Amino acid sequence: MPVLPLLHQMTDDVFDTVAFINDKVWQYDFGHDTSIFYTRFKGSVNTDYYHSELYKVAPDNWNNSTKIDTNVAGLLAVDDVLFYVTMEGASNKLQLWASRGLGSSSFLPASFPSDLALSKFTIIEVSLGSVFMHVTHDLSDRGNIYVSGDHFRFSLALEGNSINPTTGAIELTKFTGINGVYIANVYDDNDDIITMVSYDNGAEWMPISGSVTDSHNNLLPCNSNATCQLNLHLTRKLLNPEEVWGPIHSRQSALGLTLASGNYGASLLNKEDEAQTFFSRNAGKTWTQIANQTLTYEITDHGGFILSAYNTPATSSAWYTWNEALTMLPCSFTNNGDVHVNLIYSGPSFNSQSFVMFAQRGTKTVMFHWDFSSLHEQACTENQYETWSVTDAVGGKCILGQEIVVKRRIQTAECYNPSIFEQVSYLQGGCPCASEDYECDYCFEAHASSKGQCTLAPECDMLMNVTAPPEDCDGSYNISRGYRLVSGTQCTVNGGLNLLPLSHACPSPSSSDDGNKGRGALIAAIVILGVIALVVLGFFILRDEKSRKWIQDKVSWGKYAPLKGSTGIGSSNNEFVFEDDNNVVDVEEDAPELSDSSIVKITEQDSK
Repeated sequence: MPVLPLLHQMTDDVFDTVAFINDKVWQYDFGHDTSIFYTRFKGSVNTDYYHSELYKVAPDNWNNSTKIDTNVAGLLAVDDVLFYVTMEGASNKLQLWASRGLGSSSFLPASFPSDLALSKFTIIEVSLGSVFMHVTHDLSDRGNIYVSGDHFRFSLALEGNSINPTTGAIELTKFTGINGVYIANVYDDNDDIITMVSYDNGAEWMPISGSVTDSHNNLLPCNSNATCQLNLHLTRKLLNPEEVWGPIHSRQSALGLTLASGNYGASLLNKEDEAQTFFSRNAGKTWTQIANQTLTYEITDHGGFILSAYNTPATSSAWYTWNEALTMLPCSFTNNGDVHVNLIYSGPSFNSQSFVMFAQRGTKTVMFHWDFSSLHEQACTENQYETWSVTDAVGGKCILGQEIVVKRRIQTAECYNPSIFEQVSYLQGGCPCASEDYECDYCFEAHASSKGQCTLAPECDMLMNVTAPPEDCDGSYNISRGYRLVSGTQCTVNGGLNLLPLSHACPSPSSSDDGNKGRGALIAAIVILGVIALVVLGFFILRDEKSRKWIQDKVSWGKYAPLKGSTGIGSSNNEFVFEDDNNVVDVEEDAPELSDSSIVKITEQDSK
């Protein structure tokens, strides 16, 4: 359990002044104004982790902490949003709270359009003004994806999102550098896992059903009685020997290029000999199978080079391509015995012409440095580039309401990219709003029975009247038509599809007083009876030691989740990181053998 018994703050003069803040601290994070939010045990250290107190302390007064809430089970800051969760009532119901602007002490309760139990929250991403969140309900191997709207009111985006059984990672990732494009694995009606893609920030999901070809541009055959699609392995924990396939992999410096392992069929297969490697150069619209097995891989030089090697078995050869997988060329990299390749890396900018390969030979770690700078002696000129527009699955060029144009090297151009060049631009002027620019509003859901239209969720229909004016109605109020604009879209409503809320005049006070009085009396009676029941139930539960311990088995939270036996704050149970590690390629049998020394310089070094 990561416990920091004493919390200190070091000032700007670094160690010259150290201020004591508090003791019995469990978790902490920093605000934008250098304030500190932290949770503190109410009892003795190492007891009752999930009923801590949340405090804020400002930099101008380290000795005076302000209490924000009690019964806090977890704390996490992601980008400009601070989250914490409380356990409330005798049933220890989880409630998520959130605040924008990390210096703020004003938190709003997050609301979900579901009566399902909330057992775990995972923040996937905070971007484009919205929060992508995975919530585990009753089943440990899956959960639902929710996207926030105004005031942290979450709407359902995707049901049955799978969780990797080996690593516990959420099976959802995004195309690096292209806003709004996500890929997720979900359980279908047969309880099999299939892969889905979204081009509108999670508002609409569809199978990867575009063309999938082999290395000779022939369509792959469908060997299933059901409809075939591409299904991909999305996660892999780095250097985990139990995961033999690599995750989907893309780079900010090589927009549109994507590598992944999986299979073409009715559902995702989990046997090593059933996984192949696939490559896309158009952000996942179409794919080419470039390997009959899964390998480790890396992209560099703005997509100008891809280096790949077997994960298993041990090998002394690798394959590289300079023309985006049109040809995969073999290269022997060691004469000292085969190695198990763990990772291929190309530096923090991923725009050089070199790679570093980490491998294992017996008990030794071996490192190989690859230098391709002599392959192409000339930098690319302007006529060796092309422009490509990102398109969705049906060919639409508007992604989140704008056209994204990418400048990239022509696939067969024999030149290298300069280390820095402007690769992406956005056309001015938003596209007219279309159906893909909208998602279901809070309390509305899309189901197959409604042909994809957003209809009022049954649990919301019972709990609230979404068409009723607010109690403090002043002048006019809005009634949702079931839709809201996708966060981050740049589309224009004028000249496009308008599904925005309808404005209505507030009713006069006399027309609603009588009805309000009757409803008010009934609600008051229900609330009073409910409070009495909770107090009585809570009294008996809190007296029971087993009931208190039950709490610890029901919550897992954030990147500082408790780890039994671990020490030091910051120990991680579920890091919110998109693992961009590896995996790629099989080579054609008749590929030409090249002289290593004329193409690439390889340096080997092992641990002593």
